[in-house]
Amino acid sequence: MQLKTNTKALTLVLAAGAITSAANAQVTFGPRTDLATAQRPAGVATGDFTGDGVMDLAVVVDGPDRVLVMAGDGAGGFAAGPVSFLGSGVGADAAAAQDIDGDGDQDLVIIFDNTSSAQIMLNDGAGNFTVGERAATGAEPVWIAKGRLNANPGADFVIVNRDSNTVTVLLDFGVSTVSSTLAVGAEPRSAAIGDFNGDGNADLAVTNHDARTIGIYTGNGAGGFTPGQVITTPGQRPEGIVSSDFDGDGDADLAATIDTFMTVYRNDAGTFTFAGRTSVGSIDPSEIYVGDFAPDGAGPDVVTVNNDGGSISVFENLGGMAFGAALVLPTGAAPEFAAVGDFDGSGSDDIAVTNRDSNTTSVFINSATGGDPCRADFNGDGALNLFDFLAFQNAFDAGDLRADFDGDGTLTIFDFLAFQNDFALGCP
Repeated sequence: MQLKTNTKALTLVLAAGAITSAANAQVTFGPRTDLATAQRPAGVATGDFTGDGVMDLAVVVDGPDRVLVMAGDGAGGFAAGPVSFLGSGVGADAAAAQDIDGDGDQDLVIIFDNTSSAQIMLNDGAGNFTVGERAATGAEPVWIAKGRLNANPGADFVIVNRDSNTVTVLLDFGVSTVSSTLAVGAEPRSAAIGDFNGDGNADLAVTNHDARTIGIYTGNGAGGFTPGQVITTPGQRPEGIVSSDFDGDGDADLAATIDTFMTVYRNDAGTFTFAGRTSVGSIDPSEIYVGDFAPDGAGPDVVTVNNDGGSISVFENLGGMAFGAALVLPTGAAPEFAAVGDFDGSGSDDIAVTNRDSNTTSVFINSATGGDPCRADFNGDGALNLFDFLAFQNAFDAGDLRADFDGDGTLTIFDFLAFQNDFALGCP
């Protein structure tokens, strides 16, 4: 659902940045728990898949390709749940959760590498998935981003196609699907959705690994995009990217993994400028995600997945586009993708990471409790004002579960009403 406002939407899931290496000890996690998720786990998504009001995990695995639901207990623990098969040799990879058919259950969209397609898997409400619509993508799809790209109520997605140097735009996927192809730079790796120029339409940022650029594409509000600013990263290859309002000014900023750094770009009236970078403290960072990891943080925090480093790096937002030094947490071998959510109901986000070569999914439970002292202060600047509405709008339109104010694992009008109610009550 798209909420009406002057400024519209921001990216999916996830995000980051840093201009400082000053350590901040507020963010801590308990001991890692490894879930058996053989074999070669890849994509992971979080949501209430079993209909009990508790956050679960859906893990995409290989040999044979299938979805493993890990049922949450509400306290940060998970147990093996339903298993759904995807087909033989499809090469299932990245996944995103979304209520596709409007029945209130969280469905899945999964990338199939071997068939160059995106597959809808429909949830029966108990965590059992059946095959829905499939759409063709470009060659070697590697990333999926979800957001609101037009005014229609259906779910929209952007699929990044590494080997064809394109992204596939899927509008109203599974309802009245419209597909189009956008040419981007050489070997794209990731994409982020956000309203970068403040016109109320969703725009797109794409990392082009071999071109060593980040391309900005301006949206027309109907799912079409035209090329805009090109951010160059000379000598360094960008990988993951996310968008969020990191400095609390109401604009959607960017964070990307570039070389061994997490790099942030400030949005100044629709033009991005370099705002700094921080070492991930490991090697080969790829995907990057947004989360609320600090109980008294200044805004959205971020986490990177370090493939060859066998770790993740968590960065606390210190305000003003500054982030604390990396908190490096070891994972299993060859971590692939992550999912961020409040698995134990503490008010602070936790992290799940798939480990391809260990056949496990690592779960990190945040030691912080209570979350931010005032939920309505959505951008964490200590004041309740229009910028909190804009930050909530951005998160909601990007499918960011920080906007799940009623805690049911999905984003609906009831989350908007819950946010309005908290805002009206004010801060303690």
